[in-house]
Amino acid sequence: VLWKGLLPTIWRDIPFSMIYWFNYESLRVRSGIKMNSYWTFVCGAVAGSIAATITTPFDVVKTYRQIELGHNSKTFQNVCINGRANEALIKPITATTNNGATSTQTIDILIRIIKAQGVGALWSGK
Repeated sequence: VLWKGLLPTIWRDIPFSMIYWFNYESLRVRSGIKMNSYWTFVCGAVAGSIAATITTPFDVVKTYRQIELGHNSKTFQNVCINGRANEALIKPITATTNNGATSTQTIDILIRIIKAQGVGALWSGK
């Protein structure tokens, strides 16, 4: 159970870091402005915004996987969430594989989110 969210986390963190540092260095070098703490912050904020926008779908997948694991775990069956027993803020998206089991593979979760809620849900987390 400890490693269940590892792949979506890697799918998010490695591209985020690559995109962030590429954009940060590009902005810093190409701006032609003498760097001080203000401009360093601005370059970091812009680079982070770009990287976060691109990699948010993988964070949403990781969150859905964690929610599904929580719903499937007997430990959490009687947990009170949002003031009501057994009513979660985000309900799991259920879909079955050919053998009837719910798939928790990254690509399957992406496809289920798109089919159930549309492409925009990958950035909203609803």
